[in-house]
Amino acid sequence: MLRSYLKITLRNLRSQRGYTALNVVGLTIGMAGGLLIFLFIRHHLSTDRYHAKFDRIYRIVLDLHLDDGSIEHYPEAPLPMAKTLRTDYPQVEQAAFLCVNRSLTVSVKQPGQASPTRFLEHDGTALAEGELFQIFDYQWLGGDSKTALRAPNSVVMTESWAKRYFGNNDPIGQVIELDHKVNATVTGLIADPTKPTDTNIGLFISMPTIRQLDPEFNVNEWGQLNSNYRLYCTLKDNTPATAQQLETTFRHYRKNTLATWPTLSIFTYSPG
Repeated sequence: MLRSYLKITLRNLRSQRGYTALNVVGLTIGMAGGLLIFLFIRHHLSTDRYHAKFDRIYRIVLDLHLDDGSIEHYPEAPLPMAKTLRTDYPQVEQAAFLCVNRSLTVSVKQPGQASPTRFLEHDGTALAEGELFQIFDYQWLGGDSKTALRAPNSVVMTESWAKRYFGNNDPIGQVIELDHKVNATVTGLIADPTKPTDTNIGLFISMPTIRQLDPEFNVNEWGQLNSNYRLYCTLKDNTPATAQQLETTFRHYRKNTLATWPTLSIFTYSPG
C-alpha cells in the first residue's frame, strides 16, 4: 500500500510541476531561514557564558531623555561611575571601566634590528581598569590577575598577540612603545578568550597610562562620553530585586549629584 501511495504522489507531482516547484522552493527558504535564526540566537545566547559570574554581570548604559519627549539609548557610561559603583553601592561586588578599540601604534624592538617593528592597531586594544579581571574569567599564563594592570605603563596581552610581537619568547617583562611616547611593560599573559565573546581584546593597557597617552583626558569628567566606553559590574547576587534596587538608586544619585545634566535620566543595566 505504501508503494501505491508513493506512485500516486509522484504522479501528482509530475502533473503539477509548477505548484510542486513553488512548494519546494518555499520549503527550502523556510528551512534556511529557520536555520539562520537558530544560529543567530544560539550565537548570542552563548556569548560569554563561560564566565563563572555570568548571571551576575551587568553592563551600565545611558538613556538620554530629549526635550521633545523622545528617548535615545547609548551603550556608553562615564569613567568616574566605575569608582562610584565600587564605593557607594553595597549591591555591587565589583566594577570596571573599559575603553575599547583605541587606535594606536605599537613599536616592538626585535633582536638584531636597528629600528623597532611597528604595528598599527585599529581594533582589539583597550584601556582597562584592573578590576576587569575580577569580573571576567581569563586563563592566566603569566603574571598576577590582581595586580597586572594596577600600575601606569603596564599591559596585559593574549597569547596570540604576544606571539605576533615576540614570537616564541616569553613576553613577561618585555617593553613595548605605545604611540611613540609611552614605554609599557608586559605584566600579564592570558590565553585567547573563548568565543563568541563581547570583549574580544588582545591588548589591555592599564587605565593610569591614559594620562601619558592623552594628557587632556580628564578621568574625573562625568560628561566625557564615547561609544567605545564600557562599564561592567557584578552584583552580589543574581536576584531581579537586587538589580531593580540598584537601578532605583541611580535615579536618586542623578538627582542629588548630577543635577547639572538635565537630559540624563538614568543609568540602566543589561546582562552581559
